[in-house]
Amino acid sequence: MASFPHFVATRQIVSLSRNSIPKIVPDISAFLVLWVVVGKMGDKSMTDKPATKPTIEMITLKQLCTELKIPPREARERLRLAVRDAKKSPELAKSHKPGQAWEWPKTSPVLREVRAVLTT
Repeated sequence: MASFPHFVATRQIVSLSRNSIPKIVPDISAFLVLWVVVGKMGDKSMTDKPATKPTIEMITLKQLCTELKIPPREARERLRLAVRDAKKSPELAKSHKPGQAWEWPKTSPVLREVRAVLTT
């Protein structure tokens, strides 16, 4: 029977703690290296789901437009002007980035400013 050198090479692993990267001697075969790496990741099951964050209810511009009965195009124009004028609506100017969707968390102070901009 032939001996398998990659099993003999297991003695050459210097450190193999749970949270550290193993220090491996260069003559260890690729199979053993793969076995060590997969073994470290083996604690996670495929059925384990990552912890989900609580969903934040978002208010979109479309919802605000239907509520306030104004056309979305006009609303976007007003919001763009308000974003440029940081003195009148500082929270809105800080929160909105170009290319970002016009939506805000329901409990956000920015939403009050948005409603004020759209109603004036």
